[in-house]
Amino acid sequence: MRLNIASFYTNYKNLQVTRFFQPENTGFGQFITENAGVAHIKGIEVEYTILPTDNFEVGGSFAYLDAKYVSFTGTPSINGTGDFTGNTLRQAPKYSASAYGKYTIALEDGSSMFAKINYRYQSLSYYDPNNNNLATIPAYTLLDGQVAWNSPDGKWQLAAWIKNITNEEYRTHVFSQRGSRIAFALFGAPRTVGLTGTYTY
Repeated sequence: MRLNIASFYTNYKNLQVTRFFQPENTGFGQFITENAGVAHIKGIEVEYTILPTDNFEVGGSFAYLDAKYVSFTGTPSINGTGDFTGNTLRQAPKYSASAYGKYTIALEDGSSMFAKINYRYQSLSYYDPNNNNLATIPAYTLLDGQVAWNSPDGKWQLAAWIKNITNEEYRTHVFSQRGSRIAFALFGAPRTVGLTGTYTY
């Protein structure tokens, strides 16, 4: 078994933050970049790998993140004073985790095959410093699987795979407009299957 644990603390001063800004008493807006006075980011990361047998491997990771604007008073806009002090940073999910299991079989001709399944979780994250409920990526879970064959010399690999097995509908990016009254999102790929051939030289 291998276990890695890391903790960290970052004190940002004048952190540059991009946000959509619509001035008061106007119908138009624009993306602006401002400096947040102070932001603190702290957390812990854990990674592990376990080999119960010669053929079976499991592993994964867990992360906890506390990322806050300690002092951030931006330009007032149509939706408020511009004071984001105490809010969560953009693209900073509080929890994220992953896990995998892999089973390998050695064949008589010297080649090998393995089956692997991957799990990934991410908690809710904000995409606006005002923590607008429209501009969020809600928590989601992804599950992928793969079966592959490796040639005896290790140069060839043929793999069949399936991504997003549960056909989860999840967002990958969000941005808001019109003073956070509307938001647009990009979504991740639906369930996808395929074959991949790889040659290493």
